[in-house]
Amino acid sequence: MDESKNEDTSCAPILFTGDTLFIAGCGRFFEGSAREMFRNIEKVKTFRSETLLYCGHEYTLNNLRFALSIENDNEHMINKMNEVEEKMKNKKHSVPSTIKDEHLINPFFRTHLYTNKFNTNDEIKILDKLRELKNNY
Repeated sequence: MDESKNEDTSCAPILFTGDTLFIAGCGRFFEGSAREMFRNIEKVKTFRSETLLYCGHEYTLNNLRFALSIENDNEHMINKMNEVEEKMKNKKHSVPSTIKDEHLINPFFRTHLYTNKFNTNDEIKILDKLRELKNNY
């Protein structure tokens, strides 16, 4: 059977991430490790770019503020911050996001870009350090 013929491209796929991944952020490592979170994020990154990401909490503004503290010149983060602030003023929520957007605004998706900033090529160490910074933000 050819699965591609059965795919409905008019409806975007949906991913519910609960407390694992948030818009522009990720969950704390309460019961797991940075290595496990890295594996989870890598799996999520393989979903189609138009996949709608529904997270368990509305932490978007704070996550974007943190993201901008890591990449203060990221235009995608700045634009998303403006968009979310406007939504919040109008009593709307920021959820969902898309996998495509997370690649542009989520620092936990972008560990490969921070090797110089954190003086290591080890993305798991970078993820761990990012989470530590976010915990104290």
